[in-house]
Amino acid sequence: MGLREGAPPHLFMFVGINEEKVLHEANVRMMAQVVIVGITGLLAATIAWLFVSLVIVRPIRSLSLASQNVGRGQRGVRTDCPTTLTRSVNWPILSTRWRVFWM
Repeated sequence: MGLREGAPPHLFMFVGINEEKVLHEANVRMMAQVVIVGITGLLAATIAWLFVSLVIVRPIRSLSLASQNVGRGQRGVRTDCPTTLTRSVNWPILSTRWRVFWM
């Protein structure tokens, strides 16, 4: 609004609410959600690590140790993991034990 037509305005008015007051609650809620998502992600990663360690790594480590012992000539090697892969390793070892016994 100017004093004359085409003149620059002589009065500026700012009407509204303080931006910090409006955004404070939204920022607090956002930070709480970020913390919740971070804790949930950390918990999920920990559970996944434990699952992989128990279900995948332990049987493979047991089979690896058993194969090393068979390679050293030990005939009575058995693995303690109840999986199909373990059974496929234990049966040939048993069959070689029987062949050696019957020879």
